[in-house]
Order: sequence, then C-alpha cells, then structure tokens
Amino acid sequence: MYSPEVEEFRRAASEDVGHLLREALRVANERFLALMAERGHERVAMRHLPVFGAVDREGTRITVVASRTEISRQAVGQLVHELDALGYLTLTPDPTDGRAQVVRLTERGVSFCAEGVEAARVLQAELTERIGDEAALDVLRASLRRLVGEAD
Repeated sequence: MYSPEVEEFRRAASEDVGHLLREALRVANERFLALMAERGHERVAMRHLPVFGAVDREGTRITVVASRTEISRQAVGQLVHELDALGYLTLTPDPTDGRAQVVRLTERGVSFCAEGVEAARVLQAELTERIGDEAALDVLRASLRRLVGEAD
C-alpha cells in the first residue's frame, strides 16, 4: 500500500494533461501500426515513421533527414539502413559529394506512404467514433492547435 501522498501524486499524474496527451498518442500510434500491419507492413516500427516524411521525391541526404526529423545523424543512419533492408528505401552515393549518401523511397516505400494515408483516415474515423462525433473532434483539434501554438 502506498502512502496517502504517493496515492495523491498518482491520481494527479493520471489527470495531468501531458500524461493524457502522451497516452492518447501511444494509443493512436499503436492503432496506426496495427492498421499498417494489416496492410503487410508489420515490420515497420514507430521509430521508422519520421524518416518516411523527411525524404523528398528526388531523394534526400541523410544529414537533411536528420535535420528534418531532429534525430541524430547516427540514429537516422541506423533507421535508414533498417528501412533499406526491409525494402522501403534505397541508399545511393550523392553525385555531388562522394562522402554523402542520398536516401530515396522505393516503390514499396511509396506504397507504404499511400497506404499510410488510408490508415490515417481509418484511424480518424475510429477516433471520431470513440470521442463521440466530428464536432467534438474538431473542438479537440482546435484546442490542441492553440496549445501547440502557445508552446512555440
């Protein structure tokens, strides 16, 4: 049994907005990955997702991907190599700088992105149903935008 102070702390923490936002993000992310696994992308993990959104159509240097994702160059390099091994990305030498590498989406990577858009739509519909209706979700979105705007 915890002391009354610890119990009070635990209750307060469970109602903390930051805690609730983190838990909501965890639930949404887990559901998104499950939807993507249903589409044949079961080996893509949450850690990989930022890389997909940081790669341009014509290809992007790893250092640029790192900057866009705010992930260290070394960590992005590891993620890129994982996604390359899974067939989502390719790495080629940068023609303007032999020391650098350019990351490009493969057909499978482009397909992942397209299927991700559809999975996100399904997720939004499920969230709307869980929250109650579209109007309630719109209020939540507006509140979150204000919150993020204040944090900038």
